[in-house]
Amino acid sequence: MKSLTYKGLIIFSFIIIIIILVIFKFYKKEEVKLIENIEPIEESFSNSNIIKDIKYTSRDLKGNEYTILAEEGEIDLN
Repeated sequence: MKSLTYKGLIIFSFIIIIIILVIFKFYKKEEVKLIENIEPIEESFSNSNIIKDIKYTSRDLKGNEYTILAEEGEIDLN
């Protein structure tokens, strides 16, 4: 009878140790490190839009056709 209680006590202790190890392994809080001397990012805003791959075609009163091709263009909203 005593060997049965010793075996039960050993198994119970083993299970408790495993549970404690699992808790410390997987539920450990991560340390939060504060970063000092952060410089603010300066954003420049302008009143314009950039368009890529532009093709502009126009025709005058005489029937002449003019085409302007550009890789990039900017619209000034002012």
